[in-house]
Amino acid sequence: MAPSSARRAAVDRSVLSRSASFEKVVFLIIDALRRLIRSGAAMPFTMKTGSPSLTRACVKAMTIGSPSIFLDVFHNADDGPGTPETTDTWLAQLKAAGRGELVFYGDDTWIQLFAEVFDRGCPISPLFVPDIHSPDLNVSTNAMRELQRDDWSALVLHFPGIDHVGHMGGADSDFMASKQRQMDAIIREIYEALETEAHLDSTLFVAGGDHGMDRWGGHGGASDPEVSAAMMFISPQFKLLNRTYESPVAPTVGAFDYYTVIRQVDVVPTMAGLLGIPIPSASIGVFAHELLDLWSDIKDRANLVLENLNHLSALFCKSDTGMDVCQTDLDRHHLPQEPLNEKSLAELSLMSKKFQNALDNATSGNIQVSILHYGIAIAVIALLLACATCKSTLPLNRDFLVLNLFQLGHSLALLFPYLVEAEHHFWFWSSTVWMGWVVFTTGCHSYAVGLRSLTPVVLHLLAQRWNIHDRSSPEEVYSILGLLDRRPLCLWLLIAVTLLHTSYTFAAQSRRNVTRDAEDNPLLGLAHRAVLLFIFVFKFASAARIRPGLIDRAPEWLQGIILEQLPLTRIAQFVFVSLAIGLGYVALRSHARDASLKNEKATELLPLLEILNLYLIMQTVPANIPLLFIYRLQLEWLVSSAVHLSPFQVCFAIVLFTHSAFFALGNANTIAALRYTEGFNGLQAHHWLLSPVHTFCSNYAGPIWWSGNGLRLLVATGQGERRSPSGFFEHLGLRTLFVAYGLLGAMAACYLRREEAVVWTVMAPKFLYTVLWTVPFHLLFNMGMPTGLWAVAQL
Repeated sequence: MAPSSARRAAVDRSVLSRSASFEKVVFLIIDALRRLIRSGAAMPFTMKTGSPSLTRACVKAMTIGSPSIFLDVFHNADDGPGTPETTDTWLAQLKAAGRGELVFYGDDTWIQLFAEVFDRGCPISPLFVPDIHSPDLNVSTNAMRELQRDDWSALVLHFPGIDHVGHMGGADSDFMASKQRQMDAIIREIYEALETEAHLDSTLFVAGGDHGMDRWGGHGGASDPEVSAAMMFISPQFKLLNRTYESPVAPTVGAFDYYTVIRQVDVVPTMAGLLGIPIPSASIGVFAHELLDLWSDIKDRANLVLENLNHLSALFCKSDTGMDVCQTDLDRHHLPQEPLNEKSLAELSLMSKKFQNALDNATSGNIQVSILHYGIAIAVIALLLACATCKSTLPLNRDFLVLNLFQLGHSLALLFPYLVEAEHHFWFWSSTVWMGWVVFTTGCHSYAVGLRSLTPVVLHLLAQRWNIHDRSSPEEVYSILGLLDRRPLCLWLLIAVTLLHTSYTFAAQSRRNVTRDAEDNPLLGLAHRAVLLFIFVFKFASAARIRPGLIDRAPEWLQGIILEQLPLTRIAQFVFVSLAIGLGYVALRSHARDASLKNEKATELLPLLEILNLYLIMQTVPANIPLLFIYRLQLEWLVSSAVHLSPFQVCFAIVLFTHSAFFALGNANTIAALRYTEGFNGLQAHHWLLSPVHTFCSNYAGPIWWSGNGLRLLVATGQGERRSPSGFFEHLGLRTLFVAYGLLGAMAACYLRREEAVVWTVMAPKFLYTVLWTVPFHLLFNMGMPTGLWAVAQL
């Protein structure tokens, strides 16, 4: 990361001191703003953020001037007071100037970061994604009132609505155009106030986005759509420059480079120069050269550029950058001498850019190696302990060799950035090869039977093409979901088939498990179908509210009921309460069973798994629900062949299918792939526990499904029986072995790549996902959930 402090660089006293162009600033940030360029007295730029392109990191870059660090990922979803920043900012410098109060309205990330800076305002939590209107309305109402007052020097506004729309329905959401028009109207109203209100005649208006978004509405990675945002400096004074800008419909160079490109950290020295305050001490930004024309005296311009240059050189020569050049060496860089002109200023700006690039390169790979050492040591200890507890992987036997060859291949793949970004290929191919091997070894010699045995392989290949996996490609990539997206009726038919098959399977299981309380089975079946009906209504209505086009051909009275009158929160709460009651009933009924039935193979496991499956359907986005049907068909075939599988092969199958399902559902090794919509099912506001749990289960629905339902493979091989608990514990040990091996491989790859910039852009997100696989998923769903299911089923 960039140095946290530096001594103030002395300004060249041979040049006359400059004066500030503006006394006040309205700093307006539209979360995930892409393109809101309007005609008028504005200078537009295309601003490039760092990675991760998340709100917290971007706010720090625009105020402190230091590049993003991936640690901000862990703080970005914090709903508490956060960790205040004590680093110097242009906000703190403006407050020290004593020109007036600092006011803030919007995303409370700013208050978490700079709790002591703002004098008044109304922070709001932006974490409740389904609310796309009230946060923006709160900010705009307060902003219009503040524009009538004259006691502030900075009015910071952060609108989260566009970001919420993107997360709900993607960049092409039905609500995106209306939300953009709303933001455009707010910008117009603020600019009109600057023109008409006398106390605002020396006010700078800055409007822009904190980050971009990809076409799915995600952000956090390093792709061009995610790191490109618009930034405008607006003031009636700009009209005196007689500059006009077109509104291009196509970029000039890059995919989103519509105007002059600046870096997000460049906002900091630019704000300092325009407001006449010192540059914050940790800033590595460069003043936007195009704004120098606001000063008519070329000496004022030179003073701005030289102040910026001296500041960067002071950072450049600090020991923690690893550089040898000091500020006293500037004369050897052939600084242009008097007379100053536009050419010499351009050369000075170019030199500042070189310092900036050197600082960025010197700190981009700066990670704490000691922490990696501790982490690798812990992973090695966990691996050794897991090996010691697993009898099926004794040294030099076949399973031991398969384990090591497989994990070694995965670890080697992590050394190549492209393979990390496209990790789905590794899991898709390995799981397909394994499935083919099972078909080959367990199939009969009959041609007809062998042909039917290919069905699970075909289904597996179909699941791999369900979602788009190349998120960095601006082009449309073929996928099954892409076809269904243009034919929503076909998608809903598949969802209905999935639910009907779930109902049929549950009824069949009930008939096979007839006991002394068989009279309860019809009632259980009816309750199960009722919950399925409520789930279908909820999924359809919630999807229609995100994309009203789904029901545009329905009668108006029906559209009104679906979009306005259905209490979706109550419906979701009913489903969750019903599942909780069902879980309790199954546990109590299992406890009351006859001893003779308890000795059978996990008689209550299937009802427990059905409750899990219903929850996962609720937490899966509608487009991916048919995948759970495909997985059920695959599992049925595997269960019929499980008698031929060893304990290691059962665990290996679950490991392969959990990871394959993760990527098949559209996930990737980038923060932008995270989905938030289903994380608020049944909630009316963000909840500190339920929201993260729902969100995690939504993104890991496929892996959780295989981790739980995979126990049926264990039961089919006889390893999950009550009289043989050692087989179950062997299974848990093998799962831990795979997780520890994967953690060691990811940390070793990060260590070997520690000096390269790719450690932040590619390896850091991969490591974050490895942590999620290791801690919450392994502890809760690899170990805790199977243990709970197995224990209840064996009561």
